[in-house]
Amino acid sequence: MKIPTSNWFEQYDCDDDIEYQFMDLNDIEYEPDFSEYLWMEDMEEFDKNEMQRLQDEEIMKECYEAMCEDEQVARLTEQLQRMSEAGMIASPNEIESDPELLKSYLMSCINDLI
Repeated sequence: MKIPTSNWFEQYDCDDDIEYQFMDLNDIEYEPDFSEYLWMEDMEEFDKNEMQRLQDEEIMKECYEAMCEDEQVARLTEQLQRMSEAGMIASPNEIESDPELLKSYLMSCINDLI
């Protein structure tokens, strides 16, 4: 080790055997991935597609709710038929023509049985 001098560069003893290799940043083949931002390229097209997706989701939700309601009406109609056959109700024909009336009537009948 060298004795410190007033020259700051000579204060450190560097080993000549060690080679420092510095990479030039321009030599690196780096291509950033901007694929997740490509939607920003055409905002109008993106907005149009997003609105279509939201409308499709809303239609699917409405269809699902309608299907569930139809299944519920079918179950209630079947239950009404069984109740009619058992003599629990008098005339189901009037009630069957109106699904909302059918639901309310059957729900009241079910509550009475419980």
